[in-house]
Amino acid sequence: MPLTTTIRGVSIFLVIEIIAVSHGQILRLGWCPPLFSSTNPPLELDVLEGTWRLLARLPSLYSYDWKCVTYTFMSIYGKLKYSLTTMGRQSMPFIFRGYAGESGTVTVSGNGGMDTTTVGTYFTFELIKTGRIIRLNYYIVKTDNLNYIVLYACQNFFFGKIDSVLLLAKPETPDADIRAALNSLSAYGITRGDLVYPFTQECIMN
Repeated sequence: MPLTTTIRGVSIFLVIEIIAVSHGQILRLGWCPPLFSSTNPPLELDVLEGTWRLLARLPSLYSYDWKCVTYTFMSIYGKLKYSLTTMGRQSMPFIFRGYAGESGTVTVSGNGGMDTTTVGTYFTFELIKTGRIIRLNYYIVKTDNLNYIVLYACQNFFFGKIDSVLLLAKPETPDADIRAALNSLSAYGITRGDLVYPFTQECIMN
């Protein structure tokens, strides 16, 4: 292959990578898989309301480097729409540490207004970040309908994909359940080493 063609191909990929970064996401190779929500078991939407710990996520420039992150859902329109508040501790020198937060909404779609989710159910997260509205459609990878919910979103982007993962869990979730939640992501080619873990033992101690 001519050198100029190789350089041109690399240059195009770098430009695409820069565009992806400007949208606050990390570009990964490959295409998005077919997306659907697990119904084994289906999620009872009553479970969603309340505060969850963010145990794991994929890297994203828009997620910041916060520790001890929580997601709080409150119903604002039955089981169809929720307010969302995220809180986390900024990663700064100890004496300057403080908590920061963001707000937005979560809309439930694709379940026909039912109280439980279906294979077609997805959650549209809309968060205001740095003056922009970031919108992602998350599907349920796995849940036990009590302690944890694993969510996955993906968008094809030129020659790659931009995907996002949220592993939300309640306090006192058994370790075995957390392992099962993490292992479920292998269906999307995501390993534990790909993830960031914002909620550490330090968060529990403090």
